[in-house]
Amino acid sequence: MKKTIAIWHNFIRLMIRNGSLPGLVCASSLLAVFIFMFAGSDGELCNELKIRVRYALYFSYGLLCVALIYISSTSIAKDIEKRHFHNVCSAPVSRWQVWSGEFLGIVTSGLLVFLSSSLAIAACAIVFASKHSQKNESAQGLDRMLRAYQICLPEEADIDEEVEQKFRRMQAQSLISADTPEFETRRQIREEIRRASQLCEPGAEKIWIVTWNPASAVKNAKFAILKYKFYAQNKRIKVKGVFTVKAKDSSNYWTGEFESYPYVPGEIKIPVSALPDSKKLEISFKGVDAPYLIFPHGAGIALLYDDGGIISNFASMTCAMALNLCAITALAMSCSSLFTQTVAIFVSLVAFLVGISSTFFETVLRDMSYGLHGIGGSAVYALSGFIRAGIFLTQGIAPPPIIERFTDGISLDLIHSFSSWGFGTLSYILAFVAIGIFFLTAKEIDKLQN
Repeated sequence: MKKTIAIWHNFIRLMIRNGSLPGLVCASSLLAVFIFMFAGSDGELCNELKIRVRYALYFSYGLLCVALIYISSTSIAKDIEKRHFHNVCSAPVSRWQVWSGEFLGIVTSGLLVFLSSSLAIAACAIVFASKHSQKNESAQGLDRMLRAYQICLPEEADIDEEVEQKFRRMQAQSLISADTPEFETRRQIREEIRRASQLCEPGAEKIWIVTWNPASAVKNAKFAILKYKFYAQNKRIKVKGVFTVKAKDSSNYWTGEFESYPYVPGEIKIPVSALPDSKKLEISFKGVDAPYLIFPHGAGIALLYDDGGIISNFASMTCAMALNLCAITALAMSCSSLFTQTVAIFVSLVAFLVGISSTFFETVLRDMSYGLHGIGGSAVYALSGFIRAGIFLTQGIAPPPIIERFTDGISLDLIHSFSSWGFGTLSYILAFVAIGIFFLTAKEIDKLQN
């Protein structure tokens, strides 16, 4: 372990001496400041800060990922090709210790760059807020941005599962026409289910079930926030309605009227003391002379409550980003142990691009499953299998969906987040660490030419 730490320490010193680490810190921070200055929103302070901080983090972190891929891909391969690795291994140092020391050094460098760019963004946010024209609004906007809110979404069934279940029932009951293609039947079922789950007819009542923690809600604030968003045919006519929050196991309830334009997200502050002391809340909506309304699936209603400050939320984001940097470094260093510099950089970049585009490729797969079966035959199945294999092999390298949640002021629950993507990323890291160390240990370096 001491040898690994010594290699890690020497790697950091070398990065500082040759100017790589200071240069990367400056480049990432300057890019973050540049994006923060030129991004913009609707002029409201809270929205301006969200957009500017979000895009500054996106661009600076993207630059960091590409830089780490280059450094990791060339670390081992460059040392072998220039025969520096021979000098290191001539000492009583194992190859796995060299690999592990450089791995820790690259990840540490990446974290330092991420923290420096985050500090630059924080400084820009403070200066921007202090110079905002409306001082009262600045104070309120900063107060809102400095808090993290736990978001409670309604319990809604997965549409794809409902489509599959209804399709199987119709098959069993022989209700599917032989002249209608399978993908067309599935598409019609999907539209019916989506319409039924989102539509609120005039005079009807729409109900959502939300799970929340009332004990945590009363710790940091006196108010909870009910967010809503709906669509209507006429965008210019205000819609009136009544929201009610109650629970089956409590007689306490809250009700409130509102008036808002369609397509415009709105929010209502609700005193926590007025809400039922129950973990299961029933949120209902009923329009007052309202037309047909559509509450989008998964985004129509949300209940938020204060769950702590931005410092702890940033610490959670940093932990998630550190795990992602470990995955990127492990992949690139494994490629560096297997291939030459050029090939290692190419393979690592392709894997990274496929990983960050996994959502797009999943959409392509869904469209293919609903719209292309029977058109391409075996070629379509072969292509979908190839895409699935690419997503599976690169799913651990994709950055977690953390930055958008952080800038929206949503509390980052690491335990819940880790259960959804953390185990896959950790398995991805361990697998490529093992691959990189194995091939570096098994490689006959002495037979390689200069």
